[in-house]
Amino acid sequence: MSMFQHLFQRMRKVLVIGGMLVLLPTQFSQAQVRQSDVAPQVQQLKIKLKHPNPGIRSRAATSLGSLGDLAKGAIPNLLALLKDPDIGVRYSAASALVEMKGSTKIIISQLIPLLKDPNPIPRGSAALTIGQIGEPAKDVVPQLIVLLNDRDSRVRGYAIYALGKIGEPAKAAIPQLIPLLKDSNTTTRASAAIALGNMGNAAREVVPQFISWLSDPDPELRSIAANALSFMGATAKDAIPPLILLLKDPDSVVRGDAAGALGSMRELSKDAVPQLIVLLKDSNEVVRWQSAAALGAIKASVKEVAPALRTSMLQDPQPYVRVKAAIALLELEEFSSDAILQLMILSKSLDELTQDLAVNELVDFIKKLKAKQVQLSDDALNNIVSGLPQVLKATGQDSLVINVGCTLVKGTVRHCPRLHPQARGTGVLRAMIKSLRFVAVPPVTESPG
Repeated sequence: MSMFQHLFQRMRKVLVIGGMLVLLPTQFSQAQVRQSDVAPQVQQLKIKLKHPNPGIRSRAATSLGSLGDLAKGAIPNLLALLKDPDIGVRYSAASALVEMKGSTKIIISQLIPLLKDPNPIPRGSAALTIGQIGEPAKDVVPQLIVLLNDRDSRVRGYAIYALGKIGEPAKAAIPQLIPLLKDSNTTTRASAAIALGNMGNAAREVVPQFISWLSDPDPELRSIAANALSFMGATAKDAIPPLILLLKDPDSVVRGDAAGALGSMRELSKDAVPQLIVLLKDSNEVVRWQSAAALGAIKASVKEVAPALRTSMLQDPQPYVRVKAAIALLELEEFSSDAILQLMILSKSLDELTQDLAVNELVDFIKKLKAKQVQLSDDALNNIVSGLPQVLKATGQDSLVINVGCTLVKGTVRHCPRLHPQARGTGVLRAMIKSLRFVAVPPVTESPG
């Protein structure tokens, strides 16, 4: 999986409305913010959708998308932008329409006529939007199949993309997609391969062809095959031996894609673990983080893998690799205190991609703690409690209370022998997630004999 396929869950939504920066908590709902509350801003943005500057049109569309269904009154205006001469504006309009989840059926019904528009621009934009909507647009598959024969290559490409994003419900397109694997255009071949891969078990008949590509002299074709197989999971288990061989491929892109494909097959790829550990020191940073992610997904022997991931997490020169190694370590050791502390540090990284991924993982970790009564060792408890205020600050969460069996007086710790002194006495425990509960666990001692 490439770096750009990662979607990061942001703690706050940032909107630019009428030149004004507005912060909305992620949890905001239409019960809290009514459509009438934002109607003036929506009206301003609808006017900006007609601005002669494409950058302003694009930003206005993005802001409307950030409002979701609160801006559903702008749906006709956004649909009109799918005919915009600027590709960036068209993409922004498509992305905005996708965010209006409560209006998906209406939007799809309005997109279908555009698939037959005499102009290729709206045909392609409509297919792109349908692809971003994904599986809920499965009833449009017949119309998309027709577009696979469109006279415009860009429209064909968007149709292939849309069918792939719909996934297995688009399996009726498989007979039309398979011939495209032999298309003279490399981009078309790659798009068809990824689309078929997204259809998983329904497209298992193409696995042998993808496996044959893994030994092709063309590194681009080897990479395409590994990428496609990465979407098929256990359906492509026969590809594991040749994928392991590709971990030594001279092309770094191929090595990274092979690591990603093996990770997608999880425990089935355990034979790849020794070479994946070697790749944690690869000269290419993408190969290193893809190998770390694969090791976390495969969940092999903790004794074998954890030391290598810890080294990568602490010593790799690239912060994105370190955050991937920390996340992989949490896959192996669910409440690894040093992995959490490293994520806390990386949540302040100057690299936005690293920061977002670290924060997202910390939020998931906190949710996991909230979902169960977690038992932690003394050391883990000390490390996590002393560092959590940094996480709360980085993630923008509210200050809340944690119960570790301590005596609290007006929110301040008065008696908590299990905690390190630096984690006591200053209201540290207020900077926690609401109703989060740690359970004290005494050290395990072996009884004699």
